Amino acid sequence: MESSKYKTHAEKDTNIFVLLSKIFYNKKYILKTVLIFVVLGVLIALMTPNKFSASSMFTPNYSGGNSSTSGIKGLASLAGISIGNMSGSSKEISPMLYDKILEGAVFKKKLLETPLKNLGTVKTLRLYFSENINTSI
Repeated sequence: MESSKYKTHAEKDTNIFVLLSKIFYNKKYILKTVLIFVVLGVLIALMTPNKFSASSMFTPNYSGGNSSTSGIKGLASLAGISIGNMSGSSKEISPMLYDKILEGAVFKKKLLETPLKNLGTVKTLRLYFSENINTSI
């Protein structure tokens, strides 16, 4: 008895030819199916409206000083003109932005690279997590 796992080269070729003949025989069906899905995809792409969204956050200006000067600075900044620090206002970040900063990828990356000082050894947070992570999870 001949085992089926030891096929000759001719038997492998006939299997390929049988498969190709079935594809060639059903080529009209395959082309119709592909054409229907192409037309359907184009129609969906053309009929779907584009949706765009944008957001921004404005924070109030807490600087004390002349209110007319701060109003002019605000209008100038909308036009892209920097008048400078006329009233001596501070460069503090508004507390309304803290959660946005904490969610940012740049902050998280810098936090991982910040050195930690524990009992005389200096490690980064990334090294601390990689050494002390529980691998049995």
